[in-house]
Formats: sequence, structure tokens, C-alpha cells
Amino acid sequence: MNNSYTSGFLQVTVLGGNGINPISGALVTVSSDGRVVATAYTDNSGSTPPIPITAYNEDYNTPSAMDKEIKRESIEVSAGGYYNGTRNDIPIFPGIVTREYVYMIPLALKSGDPNSIYRETIKENTASETEVEEGES
Repeated sequence: MNNSYTSGFLQVTVLGGNGINPISGALVTVSSDGRVVATAYTDNSGSTPPIPITAYNEDYNTPSAMDKEIKRESIEVSAGGYYNGTRNDIPIFPGIVTREYVYMIPLALKSGDPNSIYRETIKENTASETEVEEGES
């Protein structure tokens, strides 16, 4: 069978929770049925290179490509200063780059303070600023 019909690609873009700021250096781990099949790091744009992934389950053997079961992968993303992110059941299609976006939630800015609230404030004509407000006790 031609390799181009059995391989697909997964490209992951990792952004801050606001969906604007790319997160570089995030570790993306791709798993299939609980096994790690690939790892990659994000670049300055927050994206991994396209990761080659087998598009069909190995034990699914039919003559027609249209009858083959679509393979589904899971990813876990980790980056310093953020909670880990996960995505499950990502379909991988032969010869196609599947793009997945992960929005990371920052860790509390004041550790140990349950009343800290993380908030993004966008000011007119300026970049976003991070502010922490004290909650009422």
C-alpha cells in the first residue's frame, strides 16, 4: 500500500487562554490507545511542525481506503506557568494535516491565595495587561 494513503499529520497550536498570545516551548505529547506515539515542542508562533501519524488502525485491513476506520489520537500539552491541557478523539486522515488548537489556562498568580482572580484587561490601543484583583474574604 502507498505510504501517502496511510499517513496523516497533526499540527498543534498552543495559545494563552485569551486566544491571542502564542506559547512557545510547550511540550505536546501525542498518544494512541494510551501509548506515546510522538512528542514535539511549539515554536515562537505557538505551533508544532506537522507531526506524521499513522492514519489507520493497524489491525483494520480492508481493500478499500474508504472502508478503513479513522484513527483518533489524544494530546497532552504542558508549558511552564500554565495548567496542562488535553484533547481527546482527534481524527487523523490520510494525506491531510489536522490542526488542533489548545488554549492554556495560567496558574494562579498568587499561589496559595484562593481569592486571587486572574483577569485579562484589554486597554484601547495597547497590548493586553494582566491584573490581579483581591477577592472579598
